[in-house]
This record gives sequence, C-alpha cells and structure tokens, in this order.
Amino acid sequence: MIIWCLVSLVVSNGIDCVRRYREGKNNVTLKLTSNALKRATVVALSDYFS
Repeated sequence: MIIWCLVSLVVSNGIDCVRRYREGKNNVTLKLTSNALKRATVVALSDYFS
C-alpha cells in the first residue's frame, strides 16, 4: 500500500513536471515570436516614415 502511494506520487509529480516544462517552453516560444513581430513592425514603420 505504501509503495503504491509512493509510485502514484512520483508519477503524478513527473506528469506535473512535464506539463510545466511544456507550458514554459510554449511561453518562451510565444515571447520570442512576439518580440520578433514587434521588431519587424518597428523596422517596417521606421522604413515607412523615413
């Protein structure tokens, strides 16, 4: 019984870790993409107005 508790704890923690890691990775990708878009917009606008 105790072993089952430990196993389920480890498994659920592992799943939680993977989920958090994936979310973190997605956040980083989103940040990089939005930064790239902002930079492109700024460059396009400065080209347009110059």
